[in-house]
Amino acid sequence: MTIVNIDDLRLAARRRLPKLFFDYIDGGSFAEETYRRNKDDFSLLRLRQHVLVDYAEPDLSTEYLGRRHSLPFMLGPVGLLGRAHAYALATAGQARVDRAIETLRRVFSIILALMGVSSIADLKERGSHLIFKQ
Repeated sequence: MTIVNIDDLRLAARRRLPKLFFDYIDGGSFAEETYRRNKDDFSLLRLRQHVLVDYAEPDLSTEYLGRRHSLPFMLGPVGLLGRAHAYALATAGQARVDRAIETLRRVFSIILALMGVSSIADLKERGSHLIFKQ
């Protein structure tokens, strides 16, 4: 399957993950009203193409929460994701998953869930970029 957009990625995850994990990661709380509104709002955004512009050295960095960050977004808390990670390790190959996780830790700021499966100390020890606690 060729993944070219978020819908393709979601479909690939639905096919690969056990239903329990997919529903948790993909869903929202209660009646999922905020989830639906966010999805509707994001669907209104349009990306403007910049044709014939030199992007030899693109810079996605921005400032938020009083610090400079290399990317303009953060990973939000998903406490049960640790369980899906254990499943991924068992099915996708340890080295490939470890490589992806290490890349995420170096690049993204992380917001930890209150009931997450990783401690701040553990993430710092593994070289996480910047950590916030929910």
